[in-house]
Amino acid sequence: MSRTAKPKPAAEHRSTIETLADLKPDPMNARRHGERNVAMLERSLEQYGAARSIVVDEEGQIIAGHGVVEAAANVGIEKVRPVEADGNEIIAVVRRGLTKKQKAELAIAAMVWALLGIPISSFGKVQKLLKTLEARSEIVVKGE
Repeated sequence: MSRTAKPKPAAEHRSTIETLADLKPDPMNARRHGERNVAMLERSLEQYGAARSIVVDEEGQIIAGHGVVEAAANVGIEKVRPVEADGNEIIAVVRRGLTKKQKAELAIAAMVWALLGIPISSFGKVQKLLKTLEARSEIVVKGE
């Protein structure tokens, strides 16, 4: 969306979406999630719970988040809390009940995901990679 184009205000509409069963996949969705990708999303949902949103239209058709919906169904998350929005405000997901460690892991994982496209569930692998890189960079800096 350009800086000059503003979304149209949403008409008053109360969503009837309550469960994953109320959502419809987009038949034109270009991204297909393989078993490995869905399994990583499942591990993330099991470890941290739902911490990100998906995007659906007024009819419940998924615009973004097909993989998350599939993984959520696989791990037994069924409820959906719709938040009506017209694009003129940021939706903040208030995630309660996380430990300090989980909050830190989610923050780091979100940055890694944004930069590299690596899912949250791969955090342990990323952490090992960073330690390895740190150890090797020390060798390079010391000239060993």
